[in-house]
Amino acid sequence: MIHFNHVSKNFSDIPLFKDISLFLPKASYTFITGAAKTGKTTLFKMIMAYEKPDSGLLTVDDMDISSLPDERVPFLRRQIGLIETTPLMLENQTVRDNIAVPMQVAGFDRKALQERVSLSLAQSGLEIIADVPVQRLDQDQRRLVACARATVHRPGILLVDEPETQLRDSTQLMQHELLQTMHNDGATVVVNLKQTESNAASSTTGSNVLIIDDGKIYSHEPTEHSPD
Repeated sequence: MIHFNHVSKNFSDIPLFKDISLFLPKASYTFITGAAKTGKTTLFKMIMAYEKPDSGLLTVDDMDISSLPDERVPFLRRQIGLIETTPLMLENQTVRDNIAVPMQVAGFDRKALQERVSLSLAQSGLEIIADVPVQRLDQDQRRLVACARATVHRPGILLVDEPETQLRDSTQLMQHELLQTMHNDGATVVVNLKQTESNAASSTTGSNVLIIDDGKIYSHEPTEHSPD
């Protein structure tokens, strides 16, 4: 699904990644951790073709990022859901309207759009504020809107960046459940974590933990499946 093959990437002539190789198979669940400014977000930018490797090969769903034609980039990004650190939203539009954006961009018909958005609102606990403009929401509510918006079109890949501020326990639990549902449905989930929060991966069944340090990526063994 996502394959980094001897990829190197510089930032302002400073090596960020040095000959990294990494394979994230379909339906895997991966946590990436490391100190600040080690390249976790840049990794996401490369997966979404906002950045390209300086050398090596990166393929996402069998698409070569380095040689991907401009007209194919929107197709790639429609296969990916992104929950950003600070998500940009249509501030004057409602929660419902914001969640609907990915399906509108992907060209879903009106009936399918309404059904998916209604289901997403229910799954994320946002039904009661569905018609509230997002500019009136607190940080936890905005995070859940971002989660719902990134998952409403059922992307094959879901990328999750760490939030700027600490979330309430109830919000973290809801986000965890949404991500786990996507994973159970076959999505490849990749979550960036602050180094101090790497223990959060231990509560996720079947997950793999990667550490970025000094331009390299180090892998840990997957966590054991907990009994049902």
